[in-house]
Amino acid sequence: MTPSNMPSLSHSLSLTRLLAHERLFFSSLLVITGIRLAAILASPLELGVDEAQYWLWGQSLDFGYYSKPPLIGWFLFLTDSLLGSSAAATRFFAPLLHLVIALLLYHIGRAHHGDKAGKLAALFWLSLPIVSLGSFVISTDTILLVPWVLALAFFLKAQTTDKFRDYVIAGLIIGVGLLAKYAASYFILGASLSLFCFTAKDIRHKLVSLLCLIGGALVSFSPNLIWNVVNGGVTFNHIGENADLAEPSYSFVNAFEFLLSQIAVIGPVMAIILIASGLRVKHHKLMSHLLCFIVPVVIFMTIQAYLKTANANWAATAWPAACLLVAIGLADFIPRIWGRMALSVNYCAALIIAFGLGMGDFYQLTPSSDPLRRMRGWQALADDVSQKATEVGAQIIIADRRAEAALLSWHLADSGLVVRVIDEDGVIGSHFELTSTLSQTDPKPYLILSETGAKLPSSIENAEGPIGTSEVTISQKRQRQKLFYLLP
Repeated sequence: MTPSNMPSLSHSLSLTRLLAHERLFFSSLLVITGIRLAAILASPLELGVDEAQYWLWGQSLDFGYYSKPPLIGWFLFLTDSLLGSSAAATRFFAPLLHLVIALLLYHIGRAHHGDKAGKLAALFWLSLPIVSLGSFVISTDTILLVPWVLALAFFLKAQTTDKFRDYVIAGLIIGVGLLAKYAASYFILGASLSLFCFTAKDIRHKLVSLLCLIGGALVSFSPNLIWNVVNGGVTFNHIGENADLAEPSYSFVNAFEFLLSQIAVIGPVMAIILIASGLRVKHHKLMSHLLCFIVPVVIFMTIQAYLKTANANWAATAWPAACLLVAIGLADFIPRIWGRMALSVNYCAALIIAFGLGMGDFYQLTPSSDPLRRMRGWQALADDVSQKATEVGAQIIIADRRAEAALLSWHLADSGLVVRVIDEDGVIGSHFELTSTLSQTDPKPYLILSETGAKLPSSIENAEGPIGTSEVTISQKRQRQKLFYLLP
């Protein structure tokens, strides 16, 4: 071999190694997604309450619903049209959407900090325990995070191109996110901090950039905004009900538990890397911008937890930027061993979660409360309801709670039975009290569901019974029992 051939051979070997690494990376993402799809297809677990309600929204398209904006209803309408009505079909696109998010993070990391940062961001995203769970259920968080990350890509691009057009595009996209969940508004807060604290432009330029972002968001969000105006702001009011700040608890314990839940959400080793990366942001402008989309959300939700309560997923919008921040830290200054440990811990947890959800049981790892109980026994209850309704000749089923109304509406969708609820206080407290309250025109007899020992609503207190029961085991320690009453 002549010396003149050596550079060509070296270049060829480098290209071969590069292609091999690319194939391994993308194959890993596909394998992880494939395992999660297999868990969905194999699982005996039924839809949860929220999933059933979202599916029901998709059967009656609108620009808004009681507790959420409309995007998830529109999405499940398409899912149902393509794949039909089943638990697996309803959840099928959840892991695929998280794959899309991972690829978007790869693009952002690669565009702004190189190939290594992009790959690490994508791998970390799919490793998150909250994503492992979110890949099994269809939720508003998953629907929101796709436009969130895409809007983040255009916002960061605008920071480099300095074109108002990119701010408008980012705004239009995050407006779509607002149609999924109002938590998308945190993006405006993060963008404002990023613009005014870390963008080297005059105040006029910053204001115009922010107005372009907000204007674009309002354009996309306007259908739901108008719907709320027409319907008395019902979804906006529900936000206040969720926050539940009328009687604050001022609990440092709640705040501490929320922060602990966030460590569980992203994994303990990744949490350490995130803190270490956050302490070095002054050395890197991109990391400073990313921190603006993490810290305010976590602080805001911790305050909410201190005042009353906050669910672990309420800070979900912080974690795409966190994955990018961690990836940059590992690419630049954090020892590689920490990244390996974090991914190893998270993916071990991901395999356990996928196996448990696929089997419908975590066996010895099941906590005493067994959260999977909420996805069991609803078909059996629906069968008992259908059988009893046939016996007594009832077409109207009166559910006693939102959970029963949602799941029975799902399971009895093709039975000809109609599920109703009773609004005792005249204040709308659920989607069903908004759309499915008992009417004087509903034909009797009514088959009524009730908890053991519960008092029937005054409007049906003269119902006969109980005329039967439904009793289903939903976990080792719990049964779901319903009493049947009849109003002839």
